[in-house]
Amino acid sequence: MLHFFRFCLFTFFLFGVFIISAQQIVDSSFVYNMKDAAYSFNKGPLILVDEFHNNDMSIQKGMTPLIKILQKDGYRLKAYNAPFRVNDLKEAKILVIISALHSTNVDNWKLPTPSALSKIEIDELVQWIHNGGSLLLVADHMPFPGAIKELSSRFGVEWHNGFVIDSVNWGMSFFSKRDGTLKHHRLLDGRNQEEQVNGVSTYYGSGFQIKDSTINGIFAFDDSNTVSYQTSEAWKMFPDTPLISSNDLFQAAVLTRGNGRVALIAEASLFSAQLVGRNKNPVGLNFPNNNQNLQFVLNLFHWLSKAID
Repeated sequence: MLHFFRFCLFTFFLFGVFIISAQQIVDSSFVYNMKDAAYSFNKGPLILVDEFHNNDMSIQKGMTPLIKILQKDGYRLKAYNAPFRVNDLKEAKILVIISALHSTNVDNWKLPTPSALSKIEIDELVQWIHNGGSLLLVADHMPFPGAIKELSSRFGVEWHNGFVIDSVNWGMSFFSKRDGTLKHHRLLDGRNQEEQVNGVSTYYGSGFQIKDSTINGIFAFDDSNTVSYQTSEAWKMFPDTPLISSNDLFQAAVLTRGNGRVALIAEASLFSAQLVGRNKNPVGLNFPNNNQNLQFVLNLFHWLSKAID
């Protein structure tokens, strides 16, 4: 199987097709009419969105569609622009960290990829979670997993700093209850039958291995089609690029630590609505799967805020 992937990638380079470098833009036309908000407008829990760690996605960059939806759901949102400290986070229920980077990797998506967070910040963040805070930690493809590897290892996962590629769909990965790749968790049930999630679609990203039995893996890769390219520079994959099989790899997982909750997601477009390539194909919240992507994200925030218990 790994030889087959190398052949496919070599074929794409041979014909000058570099699919995964397709342009992505925010779908500014995407709207969603909230039917049953979890909280009264501007009365819900406070969500802090990290903007201190050179984030490739934040309130100011790429998240506008999701921000509007969360506000309709009653959440209060605020940018966070300081090192992580327990006292500074104590008023927030949820902290969102998406695609953080060390300063040396800004506009330089090559190895090495040092931690975006200091050891002090990691200790403070872990303590805040034990005290009852909820963390959404998102890392897309390389170099972003490398920047949060020290933090994620504290939760019991080994996050691979690569590109996940499906040789069949070349871009999209599909997880469903029907084929067993969407693993059961309470958050998939939603608050009622209308909020049940049966399938989710993601766009590239990365993957991680679960090393702790207390972690609930949710998006499980089908190892017959997917591998993780461990490239030394983003977007540059060659026939001799090292590969990791998708066997035992996940792209989403949740866990509890102390009184807090953590969600680990290895793909970022789920938290935006994007148009990709010349044909402007929708990926993320706007993917045409009967709002299942969007419902998953809403359910995820409901679980983090304990609206789903």
